[in-house]
Amino acid sequence: MQRHQIQLERKLHFVRNGKTSEGWVKIGPIEEIENGFWACRYSISVIDEKGGVSRGVDALDALGRCLRSLRNLIEGSEKDGFCKVWWLEEGDQGLIGV
Repeated sequence: MQRHQIQLERKLHFVRNGKTSEGWVKIGPIEEIENGFWACRYSISVIDEKGGVSRGVDALDALGRCLRSLRNLIEGSEKDGFCKVWWLEEGDQGLIGV
């Protein structure tokens, strides 16, 4: 089985309960799993520290699904009023999966 040792990280700002903190979004590794499918691991501070796994038919599909999952987590968190996330400027939602 193949494994891509790529580890992508981005420092983000989080606003929860009126307090701002910094944390990370982390993506990787991307690895081949059973039956020829691929998995891409991810985590994001404050929202999903334990992280998750997105699966795809190849490495690029798994990465794309991972970015969509992270984008959905961020949008859901903001919509629910749990936490706001930004990277370069408030409101950019970390520019994940844009």
